[in-house]
Amino acid sequence: MKKNILLLAIILIFASAKNSKQQEKEPEGRIRTSFTGKIENWEVRIGNDEGTFEGYMMNDVNRWTFEVGALKGEVNSEFNDLYNSWEITTGEKTYHLKTWISKSWNHWEISGGELKEKVTIQTILPKSWNNWQLKRDSMEVDINTYYGETWDDWTITGDLAKLSDGEKIATLFLPIFVSRIYNRKLVR
Repeated sequence: MKKNILLLAIILIFASAKNSKQQEKEPEGRIRTSFTGKIENWEVRIGNDEGTFEGYMMNDVNRWTFEVGALKGEVNSEFNDLYNSWEITTGEKTYHLKTWISKSWNHWEISGGELKEKVTIQTILPKSWNNWQLKRDSMEVDINTYYGETWDDWTITGDLAKLSDGEKIATLFLPIFVSRIYNRKLVR
């Protein structure tokens, strides 16, 4: 009897440890550079939706296309080469992603589509582009580099099921855009 109880306890401990490791292993979302010789291609996953994010033209960061799960569309700068205002179009919905302060990329606001309340995406530390947070009311989503200062791999965690279509795309787009602009050494 004592052996059975001890054996059962050991099995439960191992099962619990295995389950815990599986939960830690896979983040809820991921953004990865597709190394195809350029930095314009990204593999993305947010919740159960997987897909791609691509620069429309190799040396032009003003226009992006995406296909993530059922979401298909474009992200376009509203004014060429001024990257403070973007339009996200997916299906019949249009969202606007704008910097809070002109010429500062660490604080953004999302509006449009079905969004009624204020939504922000901002860096957690003022001079670091490695950690971002999307906030709306009591909802939060964290976007972090997977390995320290490498900007070719990001994780996404938080209330992903509560995100609108525009919030999902903005959550994926900002790390990709900042990586593309600031970390040109990712081009291989």
